[in-house]
Amino acid sequence: MKRSGTVNLVSSDMLFLIRILKMKGIILFALLFPVIGNAQFSLTEKKGRVGVNYGDIVLITPKADSICLSDSVATVFKKKKVSYLNTLGDKIYKSTIEKGHPFHNGFAIIQNKKGLYGAINAQGEEVVPFTSLRPGIYYGNMLLVKRYLKREHDFVLYEPYRSVLANIDSVIWLHDWIIVHRTESEKFEYVKKRLLRQDEVKTEYKYVQYSTVYDPFNYEKVDQSGGYKDFGDYVFFNDPTGKKNLRSVDKSIKIEGINHVQELNENYLQFEQNDNLVLFNRKLKRSLISGNYYEYQFNENSIYAWKDTNGSFKSVAIYDLEGILLRDDLAYVRHIDDNRIVFMLDSMQVIGTEKGEILTDRFYAFGESHNGFRIVYLGASYGYIDESDYHLLPIEYPLIMKHYSGGGGKKPGGIFRAFAQMIGNFGRMMTFQKPKNFDNTLPTYDYTSLSEAGHPFHEGYAKVCLYGLNKDQQYDSLLIVEQHEPLHYNFVDINGRLLNSKKYTDAGNFNGGRTWVKEGKNYYIIDKTGKKVSNRNYYRFEAMKDGYYHATSNSIDYIYNSNFEEVAKCDCWRFHQDESGIYQIKYTDTLAVYLYPSN
Repeated sequence: MKRSGTVNLVSSDMLFLIRILKMKGIILFALLFPVIGNAQFSLTEKKGRVGVNYGDIVLITPKADSICLSDSVATVFKKKKVSYLNTLGDKIYKSTIEKGHPFHNGFAIIQNKKGLYGAINAQGEEVVPFTSLRPGIYYGNMLLVKRYLKREHDFVLYEPYRSVLANIDSVIWLHDWIIVHRTESEKFEYVKKRLLRQDEVKTEYKYVQYSTVYDPFNYEKVDQSGGYKDFGDYVFFNDPTGKKNLRSVDKSIKIEGINHVQELNENYLQFEQNDNLVLFNRKLKRSLISGNYYEYQFNENSIYAWKDTNGSFKSVAIYDLEGILLRDDLAYVRHIDDNRIVFMLDSMQVIGTEKGEILTDRFYAFGESHNGFRIVYLGASYGYIDESDYHLLPIEYPLIMKHYSGGGGKKPGGIFRAFAQMIGNFGRMMTFQKPKNFDNTLPTYDYTSLSEAGHPFHEGYAKVCLYGLNKDQQYDSLLIVEQHEPLHYNFVDINGRLLNSKKYTDAGNFNGGRTWVKEGKNYYIIDKTGKKVSNRNYYRFEAMKDGYYHATSNSIDYIYNSNFEEVAKCDCWRFHQDESGIYQIKYTDTLAVYLYPSN
């Protein structure tokens, strides 16, 4: 009966040739290595005993208790004895072995008669000396052994042909790498000052902790690590010697010379390399974007690479999701909605899509939008665009600034103010402080602010100011009016036509086909033809919360809803609103005037 296990070795013809050469004292290594993998170990069994062949050559007849095949070596167990045979059938280690383990990853752990453990490699060399009371621990193709010394932690890490590191405190796995922590003593000198005697040079020792990362399967020092960041599929090794690198866990790629690696999401990392900010695709394992940017932003259909600010706005390069540059000449102003953005282009503003496709002409700025029409600023004037196709309406009105000034003069005096100031100064004199000089001059003010910058469209009409109009609609500079100069208003439709010839001193916005206007000192309600809804005039017309209005006429108070429909009236102008309705406060009583309709 025959069982077989396989190990890649040399062919039987080569084995025969090697034996002949060996008898003559000749070894041809150059001939051996090109044919590795053509021959195999095989096990034979007879009456419960095991033997081993190599190709057609019998190395051991079936007399052993068991045989393990690995790493080009056959480990033979026979009557509590262990021997290790190479492919020629020769023992590779001839010293006495008390206990032995099969070869694994280039090592065989053995124990001598003193009970100490060591290890040999496939050439029979004692790689690990017999200094340990316990067998070593495998880390990939490396072996960690504790030496039998007085020091509490004295572990040594070995490769099959050499020792790698000593004075090891601990070893931990990091994916398929290992992090080795160790402590080294370092000598340093210092000068001790002594009084009236010569200074003394003293020597001391300090303990320094180090961490080193190894690839235990490929015998590679990955990082003299001062720390690392584990991103799951990638690890950034922050080597303090400057050899910082990013490696994939599957070890297929390595990127060197990088800094400040950050995880953006499950698909992307970003890091600095050669003074550029790199966007790295984790799944494709390649850099997608690289440039002089400071941040990346992911949108539904694009990637924004942010650059330095352009004036008050941030410059942006727009890429598609494949990393192809779409535009590099825009600055971000603000979002209008999910897919429309106001950009700065050549010192003017435009509306574009998320991917930088321009939808409008260039304007100085964009204002409020309502009912499908948006205010645009044309320099010293404003107009409107239709947001269905972004064409400019035939409407242009000037921007108006108001100038405010005043203040100065003296604060009102009085005997009590003068007495208080005198008492204060007397107290300061008694405590040896300088008396205070009280300035009774009132502060002055002088400033301008934007008063008329356009009103949004409501139900086909926009409120406009009639001050400073000219027929050519050419406005080269801002109009400035004094604070008390009255302004007049009307309503314009999308074709530029006014509602009527009136000059209202104030007006609201249309809702439900109605709005309020003020003419002279009186308020009243009109419809979209410009006609009064009723003959009632009001001397007060004030907005309340939730779209309601409070108006007063002939000492009667009226409540209007947002459509300017009368919903209540009473004879008390003090009101209170809450989530349920409007209440009047009369003396000490609170009475319901109007309760909101339930939804």
